[in-house]
Amino acid sequence: TAWLTAAVLALSCFGGSALAYETIDTDRKGSLTVYFGQDGSGFSGVGFSVYQIAEVSRDARFSLTGAFAEYPVSLEGLDSSGWRALAQTLAAYAARDGLEPMETAQTGEDGRARFAELAAGLYLITGERFQQDHYTYTPEPFVVSLPSQDPENGGWLYDVASACKYESQYHPPGSGDTVTRKVLKVWRDDGREHLRHSARELCRGRGARDKRAARHRQAVCAAAQLRLSPERGGRGAKAGAIGK
Repeated sequence: TAWLTAAVLALSCFGGSALAYETIDTDRKGSLTVYFGQDGSGFSGVGFSVYQIAEVSRDARFSLTGAFAEYPVSLEGLDSSGWRALAQTLAAYAARDGLEPMETAQTGEDGRARFAELAAGLYLITGERFQQDHYTYTPEPFVVSLPSQDPENGGWLYDVASACKYESQYHPPGSGDTVTRKVLKVWRDDGREHLRHSARELCRGRGARDKRAARHRQAVCAAAQLRLSPERGGRGAKAGAIGK
């Protein structure tokens, strides 16, 4: 479990400054509205998915739930960059294991997607890429709590609105559909980092001990060029970027 503080849950979108003094009404349903857009213009028709990753108690303690309770991650002592790394790591696990989201929604003309009747807890939000005017906009996964702390009075907000962060990439006319992709390698080693191969070693053939591993290596190294970009990852994860 972990203490619920809106300050560290600011992450991509939302935050406050201290613990609220009132207890959480765990029976009360809440809602989450996600905004995806640029310069006041929303991106419409973009799919977002929500996963509940933890339950929350009346005294504001988190407990990982469902499939997410089986992953080697911790909610303890995270700062804003740690919560961001957690979101990226859990999104990678969810994609790898084909987890079904609790709910999906598409953004409307105003760039907003709304999820209603959500139980109190901690949620992972992921979104699809959006292309417009030679640009690709990729929303970052993030986690948000319901309820979240009201920055004005320290109370709890059960209807939360978030404007997610995103990465943008420009494609010059005639460049085709080539994009830069970020790869998050999830290690099944119980945190034993000394046993891990670097991404370059992986692409040189090390670590491919069976056919399944070989297929995985081929998928990771499908790009003609490998660029490593230092980035903090969650426990049992190594992050890098590949492009071609």
